[in-house]
Amino acid sequence: MAAPTPGRIPWSTVMEWADRHGYGPEAANVLDRLIGEMEAEYQDWNASRRDSGGT
Repeated sequence: MAAPTPGRIPWSTVMEWADRHGYGPEAANVLDRLIGEMEAEYQDWNASRRDSGGT
């Protein structure tokens, strides 16, 4: 059985967090975009590590 791969953080969760911390809609959208970019980088890193047999 393969190790679990973390998925993306749902948009609704990011928006809920941003609202709870006082972010306006524009800042929340920037936050969502940045989180999405970080998630993509992590997914790429995780895939390359998995493909190379790393742990």
